[in-house]
Amino acid sequence: MGTSFIDVEKFLTGMSTELPSQVKEMFTVYKVNNEPVGVVFPHIEPNTDKEGRIFWIGIHPNFMGSGLGRNLHTIGLYRLKNEFKAMSYLGMTQVDNIPMRNIMTSNGCIQNKNTVISLQYSV
Repeated sequence: MGTSFIDVEKFLTGMSTELPSQVKEMFTVYKVNNEPVGVVFPHIEPNTDKEGRIFWIGIHPNFMGSGLGRNLHTIGLYRLKNEFKAMSYLGMTQVDNIPMRNIMTSNGCIQNKNTVISLQYSV
C-alpha cells in the first residue's frame, strides 16, 4: 500500500501490542478476481461497550479511485456487526481525507459534529 516493509512491520507489531486478543481475527484481505486489492482491520475498541472501530483500511494504489474502498469499508462494517458483535461503530479519518469521508457517508455513517476534537503536538 505504498509503505515500506519496515513500516508495515512496525504497524503490525503496534497492532499486536494494542489489541493482543483480537489481532489474529481482524486481518481481512479484499480480493477482486483473486487479486488482493486492499485490507481492513476491524476490531472492538478495548474498555468500551462493544464499540466497533477500523484500526486501518487501505486500498492498493493501483486500485484507488475505482470505488473498491466503499466495498472494503462495507466488509469491515459487516465483520464488526456479525463477527465481532459490535453495538456501534466510530469511524475516524483526517478532515482533509475527502475520499474516506465519502466512503463512510456512502455506507450510512453520519458525521457527529463536536464529539471528538483532535489536538496534535509536534516535537
